[in-house]
Order: sequence, then C-alpha cells, then structure tokens
Amino acid sequence: MYFATDGHPGLGGLDIFMSRMNPDGSFREPINIGAPANSPQDDFAYLIDTKTRKGFLTSNRDGGKGYDDIYKFLETRKLVCEQVLSGIVTDLDTGEILPNTKVTLFDDKFNKIKKLSLTIKVFILSK
Repeated sequence: MYFATDGHPGLGGLDIFMSRMNPDGSFREPINIGAPANSPQDDFAYLIDTKTRKGFLTSNRDGGKGYDDIYKFLETRKLVCEQVLSGIVTDLDTGEILPNTKVTLFDDKFNKIKKLSLTIKVFILSK
C-alpha cells in the first residue's frame, strides 16, 4: 500500500510512504520512499505499474506549471528497507571494549535475523 502523510518523519509537507500487509491483515512499519519522489513540498497520489515500473505522482514542488502537477517516473531500483546499526560492544561490568564480538540480530518476535562477527579496531590517539 502506498500513501501520503505528514504524520511520519519525512522530507517536508506530505511524503509518500509504502507499507506491506502481513498475513493477518495488519500492516508493517511504513517506509518513506525517499527522494526524488519526495521533496520538501507536498508529494502524494502515487501510482505505479509493478510490471513496467512506470508511474505517476502529484506534487506542488517548485518548477511546476500549476499548483499541483502530475509527474511521471520510471522506478530504477526496488524499495528496500535497510537499517544501519552502530555502537560499541562493551563489557557490562568493566566498560572494556570487546573486539571480535559475535552479535545476533533478532526481530520483534525474537526470530533470528542474522548472526555477525564484528571486527572492531580500537585506535588510541595521543598528542
């Protein structure tokens, strides 16, 4: 499902989001489809043909011919929800950094997503 809202963090005004439906009929967390589809202005009325990957959206962005203009586009990459996790793995008691630590990522239902071996390089700089 594609929808436009200003109720989630975005690039400004209305932004276009996508959410997939779960087997139980609930929806997954919305994903902002990003620029260039979304702009600092209102972007909405998103329609795409999933076979040809051609689509249309409506926006009142700068440079248009009227208040709300229809723009055509060609999808050049599939939407992928990528998340970046960062941090430092430390010993709970001593605070010591633990290099070469194995970390397991779980989803919200504690299903294992991926197991990683982290290689951490520690640099101590002095003057």
